[in-house]
Amino acid sequence: MAVIQEALLLHALIRFFGFDRPARPDLFTGALAQKYPPPPRAGTAGRPLRQMPPTPTFALSCTWIAKALDGNSLRPSSDKIRAAKIKLGGIVYQYLRAIYFAGGRIPMMGNTGLANKRMCAAFERDLRERAVTDINTWERGREELTKIQVRAHRLARRAPPDLIIPSEVRIALAALAEERAKRAAERGRRGQAGAPARPAGTPGQVPGQGTTGVMEAIAE
Repeated sequence: MAVIQEALLLHALIRFFGFDRPARPDLFTGALAQKYPPPPRAGTAGRPLRQMPPTPTFALSCTWIAKALDGNSLRPSSDKIRAAKIKLGGIVYQYLRAIYFAGGRIPMMGNTGLANKRMCAAFERDLRERAVTDINTWERGREELTKIQVRAHRLARRAPPDLIIPSEVRIALAALAEERAKRAAERGRRGQAGAPARPAGTPGQVPGQGTTGVMEAIAE
């Protein structure tokens, strides 16, 4: 009983001398803490707590991102978009952007599929695999995004950010570009090798003209 009286007296003296600070939550314990609860922190009284959206599934995250990219759809809240990005991960999220800029349709599941865990798991496995193997979509998406960025800069408008392409996809894109360059060079060599040799001193004919046309062309 004496301890309680001393604590109350100390609290009264602190308030009397102007040290009016909120009591620590652990100052009183047991029944005394229930009778004298710590005052609320300044600035939080009556303020509602921010409700964060529940963690979405992988398939639902795809739907939210698809609606966020599509300007004609009802855009999800910023909290939902942030939660969807976290759930998908950077590679899949950037792959969905590549699909959008390439003019493709972002894969989504209907309500029946969203309620089926087995279908959702298969959907996630398939999309994660495509995100690192669908090189053509990454390439088309990057090309179309570059065009959009050029037009935006020309019109002094805000341009969408670059695609963040994963390293394994960048390696595949570089290999694809190198293979295309080799095939183009090979076609050029074959074309030169297959062209008939022209005798020395023989003038070339103008396309679509015979010998008479050649002489007229020379005369002019």
